[in-house]
Amino acid sequence: AYVGLAFLLRELDRPVEAAATMVALAEAAGGRREVIEKALGFLEDLGQVEPSRRVGERLLQAAPEDPGVQSRVGRLYSKLGRFEQATACFRRAIASDPCSDAAYLGLL
Repeated sequence: AYVGLAFLLRELDRPVEAAATMVALAEAAGGRREVIEKALGFLEDLGQVEPSRRVGERLLQAAPEDPGVQSRVGRLYSKLGRFEQATACFRRAIASDPCSDAAYLGLL
């Protein structure tokens, strides 16, 4: 129901309400990574950076060792000007996967 409502709100040009709906979905998802990732993708597509960060932090809880998740959340922190947190995420991604191009690019 959350996803359908969020898509409807987006179509009605109500991005703030659509974003709030997807944040609620992520919060209700518990640790189900696939649901949280779907919510995060929707929010990123909407350009809702702060709600994306909130959901990204949920995703970090669900997959703390995933370098891709670390890099993704690091990019969100960067967009918000939270560079210390972004750098920490990128460094954790590199520690988990020294070949993570996304993490190295995030540090530039």
